[in-house]
Amino acid sequence: MVAVEGLSNILDVLVVEADADIGRELTQSFPRGTRFELVCSTAQAEERLRSHGAKVLICADDLEAESGLMFFARTKTLWPAMQRILLARPLDPELFFLAMKEVKLFHYLNKPVDPAEVARVVSLSLRDSPLARARELPAPEPPEPAAENLEKRGFAGGFLIGLLLSIAAGGLVVIPLTLYLLKCIAGIDLFPESHFKDWFR
Repeated sequence: MVAVEGLSNILDVLVVEADADIGRELTQSFPRGTRFELVCSTAQAEERLRSHGAKVLICADDLEAESGLMFFARTKTLWPAMQRILLARPLDPELFFLAMKEVKLFHYLNKPVDPAEVARVVSLSLRDSPLARARELPAPEPPEPAAENLEKRGFAGGFLIGLLLSIAAGGLVVIPLTLYLLKCIAGIDLFPESHFKDWFR
């Protein structure tokens, strides 16, 4: 697998089309803000992918040196996370399903291109791109202390303060009263077998 450094430099879409008019018509249909580049051969496309990468690759199937399907098949292990869209004349259904299985084809676009279909397919491919999802993952946040633990710590601290004050005041009745209030409010019974609770039945 070819590693691509710096996700911020990755193109949204790389288009491989030898016919400049078709390539221009295709790219004009992209959603606004799409970062794209248009090249005319698979050799140029591979060079561009090795240097920066792309989330989506649209490749014509009728290129002279190497067809789009052959290019997809040859490079599928180099860029496995990239979405692949084939630009071709209407495909035979069996060939289409074979292409989807063998080269992990995301979709295909017919020639001549339909601007609305181009916009729809490109939007879907960018939305579902693993590279796009990787950039959107939020950073993990540290776990917060459980509210129940904080509550019990607060009550325990209050109990100790109340106990010390009662001892300092010498009030023998204040101690069991503090224990009783702690049990009623916080649900903490420090002396479950104590006879103190019998005083308040």
